[in-house]
Amino acid sequence: MEGLNGDTSRPKEVYKMEVGETHTVWNVYDTNFKLENRYEVIDAIGSGAYGTVVAAEDLKCKEGRPNIVAIKKIERAFEHPLFTRRTLRELKILRLLSHENVIDLLTIQKPLPNERLDIYAVFEIMETDLGSIVKSKQEIS
Repeated sequence: MEGLNGDTSRPKEVYKMEVGETHTVWNVYDTNFKLENRYEVIDAIGSGAYGTVVAAEDLKCKEGRPNIVAIKKIERAFEHPLFTRRTLRELKILRLLSHENVIDLLTIQKPLPNERLDIYAVFEIMETDLGSIVKSKQEIS
């Protein structure tokens, strides 16, 4: 599908739907991402039980930080107390961990006032995920 301004450079499952003053709405795997304008979605990485993940370029990244990031959309994070606790636990643990083998949580984009309570967690981008490593036949050292 062709996005705004005839953009066809991205995969067909990723397209720009609406550009606002501060945020842009992207459609990825039929899921809307309302991200700050500083992020340009490049590709869909995956979708699972706890959210959908995209690769994006951070147009305003700080010196020494990667300009390609992974953004995880956590939908309905506050809809049920169990979801809220699970989300809070994941984000708190990731903010505290600092290890070369653990993904860095760079920032969290909070919901806008009067909007659905979706959270966007911005991570450094990794080559692969733990599930792929565990499933591979390559020996783990």
